[in-house]
Amino acid sequence: MAELQPVQPEDYYEILQVSPRADAEVIEAAYRVLARRLHPDRNASPAATAAMARLNAAWETLGDALSRDAYDRQRRLAVPAVRPAVPSEPAAGFAIEAGERPRLRVEPAMLRFGPLARGARTAGFATVVTEPPGIRVETAVAEGASWLAAGPPLLKGLEKEQIGVTLSTRRLAPGSYHGAVELRTSWETVRLPVELSVRRASPIVALRTLLREGPGEGGWRGGAGALLLSLLALVLIVVGLGVLALGR
Repeated sequence: MAELQPVQPEDYYEILQVSPRADAEVIEAAYRVLARRLHPDRNASPAATAAMARLNAAWETLGDALSRDAYDRQRRLAVPAVRPAVPSEPAAGFAIEAGERPRLRVEPAMLRFGPLARGARTAGFATVVTEPPGIRVETAVAEGASWLAAGPPLLKGLEKEQIGVTLSTRRLAPGSYHGAVELRTSWETVRLPVELSVRRASPIVALRTLLREGPGEGGWRGGAGALLLSLLALVLIVVGLGVLALGR
């Protein structure tokens, strides 16, 4: 009687086509991409249902930190029964080689605004791309929080996503300002510099902004020029009205 050979278990890393050293974010990204391509609703292949079941089983284990730790211990004891995590199905269209790390790109590399009049508001956009897609990206203002805002705070890592950047010069004195937005994944942080130029507003607008918002970022000293111009404009208006009244 022939001796029975032990059945080799499937390697969940191979199913997800990632390295055993892959970060949790990479594993999640791989699952999302493969799930979109292998789901029976999108894939007409007769093997799609079975492939999706294998993919879900791998994700249920590797997607949970405790389950993954237990699986890794069993996997090390089973070596070499478990096959190495090398992509075996190029048709799946997605693979991350061992040791390779995902990439995060932001386009454009810098945002410039201005010159804007003090009291103005404006907005812009930047495109965020993760390779592979499907990786979570967090956004936050790193510099210039008093005049700069960015959102949404969490990107779900689709093929391409946009972040919105809004700027307000209401409390800024004329001059140049430098801010930054940080985009973070579990392995990388990318800074998006934001440059802003603020010019003097017209006397009437400066007076209205001063009365409504108070002095600029530099305090009363920072808004002194606008204040003097506003007072001078007010005096000229009063004198002009007085001259007109006397002329009658």
